[in-house]
Amino acid sequence: MALAVPQAALGEPVPAPLATVTAGATALLDGIATAEDWSAASATVAGMTAAWDAYRTGDVPTMLGIAITDALTALDAAVVANDGIGTQEAAIEVAQTSLDLQLRYQAPVDVDTVQFDLWTTRIAADVAAGDGAVVAGDVATLAWVWDRIAHTVTPKAASSIDAMLDDFRIAADGGDLGAADVILADLRGLLAGAARW
Repeated sequence: MALAVPQAALGEPVPAPLATVTAGATALLDGIATAEDWSAASATVAGMTAAWDAYRTGDVPTMLGIAITDALTALDAAVVANDGIGTQEAAIEVAQTSLDLQLRYQAPVDVDTVQFDLWTTRIAADVAAGDGAVVAGDVATLAWVWDRIAHTVTPKAASSIDAMLDDFRIAADGGDLGAADVILADLRGLLAGAARW
């Protein structure tokens, strides 16, 4: 799900409440949930929810508004239940949908770069869950996002990532999640060293 650009672009900075929602989701993914610090996670979700309540009083596209509200509700429930996997899945959904809203304010390439990283996180979760069909769909989406941002890295890095994504597709489509997991780790390592990442 994404907004039309440039038609939907407002040419304004990302509002602080929306930035808070995205930053909170990222913080959960970066360690609060994996460390099982549920008190910190609860406080983070409360801050995200308050920020979202403030932001959605303005002009918010209906479908995106519903999506973030539902994802925040699921996130809160997962944190209350001390559900690490559920928290990760809901935090990814909140982060990705809030980034869709940021297309109203930021250049698409900047949003897509962050979305690419989030898709690798989502794939890691789906690989761990052993859901081959979902992983194959994830990888197809990852490749689509990559096509939108490949020009932002050096030609050498782009060529390497292209080849790795081809291998990733083959492994995912063949249901070889072990190979997909190895390729994902290699891809993340390569991205960490690529220009602009």
